[in-house]
Amino acid sequence: MLTTFLFAHGFMQAYFDLTLFTKSTSKSFIDILFHVYDIILAETSLTVYDAFNVALDKTFHIKDLGKLKFFLGLDVARSSKGVSLFHAHVVS
Repeated sequence: MLTTFLFAHGFMQAYFDLTLFTKSTSKSFIDILFHVYDIILAETSLTVYDAFNVALDKTFHIKDLGKLKFFLGLDVARSSKGVSLFHAHVVS
């Protein structure tokens, strides 16, 4: 259902990763990466991000968890220098 929704909204599916979708216009660029029930949404325009988030919610009743902190075993940290990814290592 998500793939059909994204195609209907003008997204292109990446050839090298079938869970990555992109959409580019003259005003914005948006990436969506998903895994099972988790979605990462990256957008260059906050207005477009908000509008697309509303469309996703109307269709799928999503829960926005805010800025990305953890995804698929990676911890995500932001600083003034950029974004860092760290592999979360679990010790038993």
